[in-house]
Amino acid sequence: MAQESRIEIINKMGWRKEFVVDKPIVQIGRDARNDLVLDDGMENGIAPRHAQLLPSSVNRQGLRLINLSDKDILVYAQGGKTEVNQLLSRPPSATVTPRSSGEIGSGDL
Repeated sequence: MAQESRIEIINKMGWRKEFVVDKPIVQIGRDARNDLVLDDGMENGIAPRHAQLLPSSVNRQGLRLINLSDKDILVYAQGGKTEVNQLLSRPPSATVTPRSSGEIGSGDL
């Protein structure tokens, strides 16, 4: 990837973590073999192989999120350091349903 991308992942309990995306294909999930391991110490529905991030074919500065799980992934545009309660009180900008994909961009949560 030409420029460093960062994503921030937040769960409903307030656990949040920022990751650097530094590979063309990034595996995300609970399993330790993933590039981004989502282990917040709780059984929270994160699949062993939950999602993938790929370069976007639509937006040169964005990423394509592929949902490999059986749960919706909610995307909130330009979240910044918003509190989780404030974030969840507004509708998501996109919902990536199971076994589908969607575009995400810089600053999305």
